[in-house]
Amino acid sequence: MSYISQLMQRKYREKQVVQKASTREGPRKRVSVNVEPHIVTLTQPSSPAAEEYRILRTTLSRLGAKKPLKTVMITSAGAQEGKTLTSVNLAVAMAQGTGQRILLADCDLRRGRVHELLGVEPDEGLGDVLLNGTDLSAALYDTSVENLTVLPCGRYPANPAELLGSQKMNGLIAQLKLQFSLCIFDTPPALALTDAAVLASQADGVILVVQAGKTTCEAVEEAGRVLTQAHANVLGFILVGVEEPGPGYAYRYHRQASKADGRAS
Repeated sequence: MSYISQLMQRKYREKQVVQKASTREGPRKRVSVNVEPHIVTLTQPSSPAAEEYRILRTTLSRLGAKKPLKTVMITSAGAQEGKTLTSVNLAVAMAQGTGQRILLADCDLRRGRVHELLGVEPDEGLGDVLLNGTDLSAALYDTSVENLTVLPCGRYPANPAELLGSQKMNGLIAQLKLQFSLCIFDTPPALALTDAAVLASQADGVILVVQAGKTTCEAVEEAGRVLTQAHANVLGFILVGVEEPGPGYAYRYHRQASKADGRAS
């Protein structure tokens, strides 16, 4: 083999190594415009509902004025009470308004759907990182929103709660906190499964989503008790699903002050 041929092959191999290394440096480019209509911060940015998320963004910023909130977990008492829609809309609002790098992690390793709502088509996700040792950068995906990265749920494991409470998850959270200004964790309902309670103590703050006309006061109290017993820092709750008359939107989101002051805001 000639020297020129050897040199060309060596340069080709070096180029491949560089290309592979570069794909591991940041989130993978897998963006779609197929966004769920209820992500009002994207589909109806001028609506009152979208404004409520911007108000919530301001509230979180104030809560983290003395000690920044790097990780915020969002859950609900029961299933289908709007927690994932809230997580996605809040993440979009944070990315749009702060100019900081925001991560939305789908920690529902049973029925995760964050990627569907944002129109992302992932190959791998959190489950793959925890189960198979997949490199974290291979499980991060850009979205159509500047500064917003998604960590999809990925492969569904047989033991979600154990994985979420593992040392590997602790290390992963520490790694994410170094890469992003704020990490939002969408988790399963607090009463139906232990997953949320397991992860709650690892978050800087927890928000409970309550759906008007569905979530009972008893369920809210019980969910609060479960989270408190898990040593969670419960910031407060968000009331969703309040129907208001008016053109362009079918519902409106309301926020509630933290239990520390006990007043509605």
